[in-house]
Amino acid sequence: MTNFILNSFHVLLAALWGKGDPEQVNTEEWFVDGKRFTAYIGNFGTRSFDGGKASVPPKLFDTIQETIRLESLVGEVRWFRFFCCALDNSFTFEALKDNELWASGVRCLKAAGWEPSSQYYSVRLLIVLCAV
Repeated sequence: MTNFILNSFHVLLAALWGKGDPEQVNTEEWFVDGKRFTAYIGNFGTRSFDGGKASVPPKLFDTIQETIRLESLVGEVRWFRFFCCALDNSFTFEALKDNELWASGVRCLKAAGWEPSSQYYSVRLLIVLCAV
């Protein structure tokens, strides 16, 4: 429940019910596939344990944004979730587009230049696009 509140709740509240908190959600206008969307962008959610330090690559958001803008989008509401975790100097990557595994998103995450760590850390991001 805590992860949901920290990483998803505010974005969904802003996108679906118009109750935005500018400290929790950034709102931008994006053009994707020739259509205008309001993008509701959560903060990067980070966690670490046992002395690990969560490291977000400097260009990660720009890379994610560009990857989404290359998509063909149909429908009024679309959402994208990103997850990376590091442990024992290896990584796990997951990217979802509308709750389906999204290969382009995974490639985007893998190419971002993450810092290896022997300790656990994770980074999450949720973006919801609503057609205007």
